[in-house]
Parts: sequence; C-alpha cells; structure tokens
Amino acid sequence: MNGFDGNWFKMELITHILKSATSLDQVVISPLASFYLGGGEWSHITPDESWHESRRDVVRKSLQENAPAGVHLVVL
Repeated sequence: MNGFDGNWFKMELITHILKSATSLDQVVISPLASFYLGGGEWSHITPDESWHESRRDVVRKSLQENAPAGVHLVVL
C-alpha cells in the first residue's frame, strides 16, 4: 500500500486484508505515494520525517499481531 500514513481507517483496511486474505505472501506498506497526473506526468508525495521516527514501529507492531503465519510484512 502506497501513501500509508497510519490513519485509523487505513490501519483497519490493512488489518481486514490481513485477516481475510486466503493466499498472501507479502505486504509492503510505504509512506511514499505516486499519482499519475496524465500526459506522462507523475506527482510524488514524500511524508515528513515524523513517519519514520514515531509511526513506523507502532504500525509494524500492530499489523504484525494480525498477520497470518507465513506472511512477510514490510513497513518502509
């Protein structure tokens, strides 16, 4: 999931996916986002540094508790 900022509704979505998926090998969560603007042009959004310092470990711990055995969870 790109553009992940740790909001409760995105946490709920990922948690639901983790609990509901019947075949899942890896989940990659990234705070970086890219949006196609058209005409070959892309917009890139980079989160502030606070994501890396405070939210990443909280998100990883919370989601790892809900990840089925064998699913590799990557939080960038």
